[in-house]
Amino acid sequence: MNSLQRVMKYLAMFFAICLTICIMAAIVKVGVGVIGAFVPSNEGEQVTSQNNSEKKNEHKERTDDNLDFYNVENLDIESSIYKVQVKSDNSLDCIRIQKYDIPSSYKIEYDEDSKTIETADDDWVSGLFKKRHSASKGKIVVYVPENQELNEVVIEMGVGAVSIEDIKTDTLTVECGVGSLSCEGVSANHATIEGGVGNVDCDNVTFKGLEVSGGVGNVNIQGDISGKSDISAGMGNLTLKIDGNKEDYNYKVETGLGPVYIDGEKTDDVDSYDNSHDNLIDVEGGIGTVQVDFK
Repeated sequence: MNSLQRVMKYLAMFFAICLTICIMAAIVKVGVGVIGAFVPSNEGEQVTSQNNSEKKNEHKERTDDNLDFYNVENLDIESSIYKVQVKSDNSLDCIRIQKYDIPSSYKIEYDEDSKTIETADDDWVSGLFKKRHSASKGKIVVYVPENQELNEVVIEMGVGAVSIEDIKTDTLTVECGVGSLSCEGVSANHATIEGGVGNVDCDNVTFKGLEVSGGVGNVNIQGDISGKSDISAGMGNLTLKIDGNKEDYNYKVETGLGPVYIDGEKTDDVDSYDNSHDNLIDVEGGIGTVQVDFK
């Protein structure tokens, strides 16, 4: 791919993302207006003290009952408008899911054949428009026993932040939407991260294989990264800090509109280095700056 082709590619990406955001904003605005026309408003009405008390309670964080699951090997979490947290817990012998300010339409099911917890948000549209304040506070917390290693963890996000802490899994897949992703102390034999509109921050992680696609936002990953790493930068800056020596990695670089630095040295348009090791870092630059540093 020559320089002109790369310029055209990233300009097309930029305009496509901007157009998508504008369309989504327009849909939300129109939807709020249409639904608002049919949903009675409480503004200007006199309410009793009891109704006032009930309205205040709507904005308090509501904790639903704990849901405990045994013999779980996989997590498949889908969330359109709620925050998601996945974290370890040294006091549990099962996986526990706790919902905060989440409506009953949000489904959590266990498939015995595949040993998978699956979630689905079937009524997120009405929840977004009719209960916008509580929806913004909605949160799903998944507690995993500290000594348990999962087979697969998949998280698909719409609008909301994702936080993953101190879990072990064979494969990890996160598809970000509009919101940030935070990973800390996560271990996976293979991790796939697709950035959206928001920052991605991964600290003290152990990935034996990594695929990262940057979106609109900065990506920062630090930890023990080995095996093959495919890094595709997006419109923000991407920083990869590897707990290892530069000599233990082969790497291939194709720059984009932004510069690419390997251990502080700026690379040419297309560079490859063969240090006769199994670890490979394959970088495709984007619009922002890409930095790969070693400890």
